[in-house]
Amino acid sequence: MKHHKRMLALGITLFLILNTAWTALADSDGDPHKGNEIVFLLDTSVSMNHYDKDHMVMDALRQTMYGLPPRDQIGLVAYNTELQAVAPIGAGREELEAQLEGISYTGYTNAGDGLYQAVALFSTDPEVSGRYIVMLTDGEIDMPDEERREESRRRYEEAAGLAKEKGIPIYIVAIGEASAGGRLHIFDGAEITDGAIYWEGQSGSVSQIMNRIVKERMRIPHQVLTGIHDKAAGRGEIRQEILPGLSHLKLVLTGSKELKEVSVRTPGGREERITGERFLILELDSPPPGELFISYETEEAADVEAYRISQYVAAPKVTVSCWSEELPRSEEEVKKNIPPVYKHYAEAAIQLVTVTEEQENLWGQDRFEGREMHYTINGIPYSGQIQQGQLRQTLPVDSVDELEVTVELEETEEIYELQQPVRIQIEKPSDPVFVPVIDYRPFLGILCGLFLSLFVLLLIWFRKKSRMPGRTEQKINPKAEPFSGKLMLYAVRTPGGRDIPPQTYRLFGHSSGSLTLKQILEDCGINLGQAGGEHILFYPGSDHALMIVDQSEGCTVMRGMEIVKKGLEYPVYYHGKLTISFADGETEMEIHYESLKPSEKQGL
Repeated sequence: MKHHKRMLALGITLFLILNTAWTALADSDGDPHKGNEIVFLLDTSVSMNHYDKDHMVMDALRQTMYGLPPRDQIGLVAYNTELQAVAPIGAGREELEAQLEGISYTGYTNAGDGLYQAVALFSTDPEVSGRYIVMLTDGEIDMPDEERREESRRRYEEAAGLAKEKGIPIYIVAIGEASAGGRLHIFDGAEITDGAIYWEGQSGSVSQIMNRIVKERMRIPHQVLTGIHDKAAGRGEIRQEILPGLSHLKLVLTGSKELKEVSVRTPGGREERITGERFLILELDSPPPGELFISYETEEAADVEAYRISQYVAAPKVTVSCWSEELPRSEEEVKKNIPPVYKHYAEAAIQLVTVTEEQENLWGQDRFEGREMHYTINGIPYSGQIQQGQLRQTLPVDSVDELEVTVELEETEEIYELQQPVRIQIEKPSDPVFVPVIDYRPFLGILCGLFLSLFVLLLIWFRKKSRMPGRTEQKINPKAEPFSGKLMLYAVRTPGGRDIPPQTYRLFGHSSGSLTLKQILEDCGINLGQAGGEHILFYPGSDHALMIVDQSEGCTVMRGMEIVKKGLEYPVYYHGKLTISFADGETEMEIHYESLKPSEKQGL
């Protein structure tokens, strides 16, 4: 017998060590959304057959386990003479169902091993919200002999003390007539761990007691649903509005008697139902907005309770706008052109959006308008009211390049799994470029002097330019010099391609004065029918030069490759060439100025 006890103690200790190691590994992911850890400890001794003939305890147990929020982790221990069933914390529904299916009410009441195993299931994760043991039993510890009974009681007290050290309260549901014998040893576990005892009948049915523990002791965020229940007629209905952005909805419906003819109508989404004789659990994943409707029937005078657990997965969404403000400068600083100093500010607008493609702003719902919220920005706590679906906070950001934002939500009726903190980079505006005020008076004096100097230089340049050959505007005295040489006239282009033979016009022998191109063409018998020739003048110049002045409007005269400007005199020397284009654009002629041979002068 002693060998058996040592082996059992060694096995439980080993399990505790392995469980702690497994929990540490499982927690290495750093999941920030940890719920509660709850172990249901069920007495399955043979005496339970007397008080739970219809297995309503098992029905209430399933109702409570599956009615908890998805984030809560559940474990199960069933005991009689030995441990009958063990499901570790975090066990899935299939594993729990498999353990429950194998449970039968037989044997004695070894509560010591049962509680010791229950305490061993808990992890050491500091982020777990709370740890609880819910014990369902019909009475005192009982074993086949006195030695084993005392050993079980000793281990029970030891396990209760260990639960107290770990901050795990024990809530005991006393089944049947457990209270008849007065204060029993097994109920000391509730007092040792600052838990509580609920007596079936006095505190309600087992189902009602389990609901009270979930709502009042574990403080599971929930909303009580009233609906319409006709107790006398044994029927009722519940209508619930599903708001946008909900990630998970669990609705729990329980009755003190059997629920019958249950009908459910949902707006859509993935739906799962879990039913028992006296309960209905409806789960919806990411349900669309709309109305949820449930109708049911019960036996007469049955009590019905309903509550919902709403869960949101959300994250703060932050938008930042920045600006700069110039600090005031003194008059002396302005006069000395000391650059201004700028302070930079940012306004953070915070929303709470769902982690979905739509990013539904939960704070945009009417129920949040005007609600006081607490939040932190870069570790500094703030508080404010939600206005138009968001919080706004203005803060200086001169030495800040990034904002780290977290929000705090009190889970009164709903569960929020927040993915935070969120970080956002600040894009500060560039400060205005400082343009100093400049006294331009010295520069203006310098510029005026430079302008005057430039004017004088230009005046000198123009005077020199006017004295250059072909640039003088001073008219020549026609009587000062006689004509000399001759002109060779060539019609380069004529209208219609008319052929005009070259002509020679003797200038030598003409009296001093002026000739027009029109006179020369008429003397040579050339009629080009062009206007403007009377305004092209020829004068005799010094050194046998022929002076030409173009005063026409439509003609173009070129001396060699140089255009003769209107109204200016240009000299043409022997072997020089003039090209004249008339206004019609179709007539062009060349005039060559040549000297006369001595023999050509003798005939004059």
